[in-house]
Amino acid sequence: MLIGIDASRLKEKNKTGTENYLYYTVKSLSKFDTENEYILYFREQPSDTYWNSLVLNNTRFSYRVLKKFLSWTQLSLSAACMSDHINILLCIWHTIPVFHKPSMKIVSVIHGLEYSKMGGGPAIYSILFSDKVIAVSNFTKSEILKLLPIKDDKIQVIYEGVDTSVYYKRNEEEVERVKNKYGIKGRYLFYIGTFGLRKNIPNMIQAFARFIQNYSNETDFKDITFILGGKIPQEYEGIRELPKTLNIEDKVKFLGYVPEDDLPVLISGAHALMYVSKSEGFGLPILESLSCGAKVITSNVSATKEVGDGFVYLTGPSDIEQISSTIYKSFGADIFYNREDLMAYLKTNFDWYENSRKILSVLNMFK
Repeated sequence: MLIGIDASRLKEKNKTGTENYLYYTVKSLSKFDTENEYILYFREQPSDTYWNSLVLNNTRFSYRVLKKFLSWTQLSLSAACMSDHINILLCIWHTIPVFHKPSMKIVSVIHGLEYSKMGGGPAIYSILFSDKVIAVSNFTKSEILKLLPIKDDKIQVIYEGVDTSVYYKRNEEEVERVKNKYGIKGRYLFYIGTFGLRKNIPNMIQAFARFIQNYSNETDFKDITFILGGKIPQEYEGIRELPKTLNIEDKVKFLGYVPEDDLPVLISGAHALMYVSKSEGFGLPILESLSCGAKVITSNVSATKEVGDGFVYLTGPSDIEQISSTIYKSFGADIFYNREDLMAYLKTNFDWYENSRKILSVLNMFK
């Protein structure tokens, strides 16, 4: 069977969780699939080093670089799939080619319906007209079923994964080196991710300001800062002004894009991850932080509650006072779970290798 994969954004310089999802999925598939053949469709030429590290010299994997002609997905990718006689196309970017051979099956991965609310049509079209849909959480599946008239068995839940060989507790020397690189002093809460309305950044900053205001007289909290990592889009630049209006400008720092090598170290050095989104289809930073030994403060709604599953501090994303109280609570006790239980939980539910086997089983349904 010949499987095509839309790898159009795989080589993005500023990777998000979606790019990493495909990277780990392809890398895992290349380790154990000895029956199918694959063609990855790129927008730009991957280097030999990158390609060999991705597919581990598996000769069943090949790639094509497609030039954009008006629409990369709807024309370039569509034509390539027809000329290559692709049997199944795996799409993870919430968009699929409208025109294709009727014999070609499409499997779409849906990371969350927040994308449909932002972009509208392509994500909805992908769900409706794919032959099979993989949802990355039970929450995402339930949201799809509420929104669209499709059958339950069209959607299969397969979790994302966490690479524990990358995300592990780093030593104090590494942490201090990276803290010095970014000018971070003392203890800090950490946010990592994109910036947008659903990420709830203003409420987190206001809750942190309330925390500082409520507990400023306690010596233990004099050195606490809130560090936020992630590229801020131009339309959201105004968020930089909020700490000034709250008189905590010296206690909030925006890092911008954080390179992959620095991220596990910054997480390891944090007192806790602050990830109190209004809505998440999954919430990968939660798993990465837990794997690094950091505490996690996250929302009691959407997939973040599902993914955290008893290992995190939960709070309502709209209640600033409650978020502030949860920050305080996180300082009041040691980690409340057994580390061995956590690692077993991660291995059982969020192993890239095992979850990629589940993805392969979905693809093999169409043999």
